[in-house]
Amino acid sequence: MVRRMRSPMTARAGLLLSATLLIAMTTGALATEPAARARRPRATNTPGPSFGGRVLLPNGWKLSPPGRQVAVGDFPLGIAVSPDGRFAAVTHSGSHGKGIDVVDLVSGQLVQSVAVQDPWLGIGFAAGGRRLVVSAGLSNRILLFAFDPERGAVLGADTVALGPAWSGGGLYPQGQPVAPRPDAIWPTGLSVDDASQRLFVVSRLDSAVTSIDLRTRRVQLRRALAGVPYRCLVSRDGQRVYVSLWSRAQLAVLDAATLAVLDTIAVGEHPCDLEESPDGRFVFVANANENTVSVVDRVQRITVERLRTSRSPGEPDGDTPNSLALSDDGARLYVANAGANHVAVFDVAKPGQSEAEGFIPVGWYPTAVAMRPGAQALVVANGKGAGSQPSSSAAGDTSSWCRYVTY
Repeated sequence: MVRRMRSPMTARAGLLLSATLLIAMTTGALATEPAARARRPRATNTPGPSFGGRVLLPNGWKLSPPGRQVAVGDFPLGIAVSPDGRFAAVTHSGSHGKGIDVVDLVSGQLVQSVAVQDPWLGIGFAAGGRRLVVSAGLSNRILLFAFDPERGAVLGADTVALGPAWSGGGLYPQGQPVAPRPDAIWPTGLSVDDASQRLFVVSRLDSAVTSIDLRTRRVQLRRALAGVPYRCLVSRDGQRVYVSLWSRAQLAVLDAATLAVLDTIAVGEHPCDLEESPDGRFVFVANANENTVSVVDRVQRITVERLRTSRSPGEPDGDTPNSLALSDDGARLYVANAGANHVAVFDVAKPGQSEAEGFIPVGWYPTAVAMRPGAQALVVANGKGAGSQPSSSAAGDTSSWCRYVTY
């Protein structure tokens, strides 16, 4: 039985009541003003920085993110935090340059930017933090960088080719149907199992999952999936691989050794990011086309709870929960709501009896959220950053954004 959660909005009911009262009092005061004052033109607010560190967006929304803000490249999409919690590696995949940025989370400085052709969603640390793995979508490659954990330096890369580079021009970036062909692959999400030195990668155009031996840098197995995948996650014990099937609203459970499908479990529409509870029994699935996260009981093989990530239960879909992070002890779940510019927080210490705790305001369109190990701190990639800036002929950029990482 699915238990529907109350929204985090209820955690702020008192605050909202006070805000409603303030609006009512203000409205009453305006009604007593002289007619001449009431007709006085109102000041025009233009998008950009405002008082108190706030930012006004072109759509009328305001941003007031807490924490440190570090500028990175165009449209950050994926985050991996080093095992020691010192560095965050970020893929950026926008139209004004693509690559990898490394942020020192101690000093709050951007320490390196590496241009990379076609980086996509997948990024992760391997070999105890001495290797960085990145999926390179259009080129159909997996990039295996050496990483210096002392300096935060990305060094020369090896490549694992999943097939020939895409040669179809603008066909598949536009999402048109693609007939089976050797270059129709596009690797997206990935997950590293350091214990066995294996890498698992899902690819969206051929709807497949691949395992790679990181010691030999060779493909071990490749299996077709029943739908278009988005993310994969190897279980904590290394026995299973979870795959979010974006096109089928399902969670697939695979045997890590053979990639055979052990189970498929119904979740919400457009499932994307995944997290596993510390005991390995529950899997959290972010449903991007709903304002929900499915809590799946792997043993019972059902969704036991659906968490509402919106500010009120009746709010229409559109918050786009697209990334998850679980606290070190597994007691709190953090959900990046890209369409609402905040991170929803849930107490999930008892799955099936979860409690909403509230929201953390972040930047414009958060695309990824990750925990900083041992620090009880979040790292958030804000896809559109802190708002728009004026066009600059010198920069040659008519849509210049200030993107950044918050932590």
